[in-house]
Amino acid sequence: MNRLIAIGDAASLQSPLVFTGFGSLVRNLGRLTELLDTALKHDLLSARDLNQIRAFQSNIAVTWMFSKGMMVPTGKFIPPERINAMLNNFFGLLADEPLEVADNFIKDRFDLLTFNRLALKAAKKNPALLLWIWQLAGAKDLLRWVGNYIDFARHSIVSALFGKWFEGFIRSMQPKLESRFPGLWLRLLAINYALSAGKPLPQSQNYQLTVDSGQLTVDS
Repeated sequence: MNRLIAIGDAASLQSPLVFTGFGSLVRNLGRLTELLDTALKHDLLSARDLNQIRAFQSNIAVTWMFSKGMMVPTGKFIPPERINAMLNNFFGLLADEPLEVADNFIKDRFDLLTFNRLALKAAKKNPALLLWIWQLAGAKDLLRWVGNYIDFARHSIVSALFGKWFEGFIRSMQPKLESRFPGLWLRLLAINYALSAGKPLPQSQNYQLTVDSGQLTVDS
């Protein structure tokens, strides 16, 4: 709908390890505020324009199958220890990884290669996981997940090819482009944030949230 946007925990993708979208929302505050400010400033309030303002990350989108594998459908019974076994398997893998890898994964900052490596490692460590997830998700959800994985792989390739120079390119054009073609500028800005969202950060780069006089700022 026009002039309507969902922002908050329910509007963010949920991590299968922490079962909440709040972390994703906070990590994308800069993205959301700049896009929303641009839309309001230029009266770009159609459903098509506002749909670009979201904390979507393709890497989180591909992990929902793990969540599905831990959700027991109504009327269906599974051994109670199975859910704990899944969580122990995933967190056991992260415990064996370097701190930087585990920290980035928990904070939804992981690339395609890291995801593939950990997923294969989890399947090798406990092959029964694949059967458990299949029993709870089924063929329909599995096919839907394959589509998400293809999108993640495609996004990773595009980000690797264009992510480093794209932001500098559009920022250099901002003075003329935003004033003359605000709709195009909003679209390019949304693409830029999509290319950079979810990338791993160095362990030394930390962020601190500060609330002062009702304003929220993020400092590195």
